[in-house]
Parts: sequence; structure tokens; C-alpha cells
Amino acid sequence: MADQTREGNHRHNQGIPGGGGETTIATELTLRGIQSPELTDLIYDLEQSNGMQIEMNTDNACSNLKHIGDTVDAVHGLLAKKA
Repeated sequence: MADQTREGNHRHNQGIPGGGGETTIATELTLRGIQSPELTDLIYDLEQSNGMQIEMNTDNACSNLKHIGDTVDAVHGLLAKKA
């Protein structure tokens, strides 16, 4: 289940706008135009799609979530705690 969730969150992040080229878990969020307002929207979308609440303010998120993979890992870790 955890691997399926990780892959599902990665697929969810594939739709992130901005720039050309492939989006991978190593893609920096800023390269896709993700700043504080967009990160707030992304966190909300991840909460909704995973039925959870992510306790993180946007300032902390911006300093802790640098790559697409960081968002996937953060949600994966929260889901593991929830289970």
C-alpha cells in the first residue's frame, strides 16, 4: 500500500505546471514555478487525495520541501504513521 501511495503521489505531482521537460522526484519545486502560494495549494491537494491533514506551515514547507520527492516522502511518512 505504501508503495502504491508513493507512486500515486508522484503521479499527482506530474501535473505540476511550469517549464518544459520531464518532472521526476528529483525535480526542484522552484523549477516548476512552485513558490509559497502554489505549495499551499499542492499541500491541500495532497491532503484531499490522501484523506489526511498535513501539519506544516508554508514557511516550514518551503524550507523543507525542495524537490518533488520531498513532498512524496513527507506524505508517505505521514501515511505510515496514520496506519
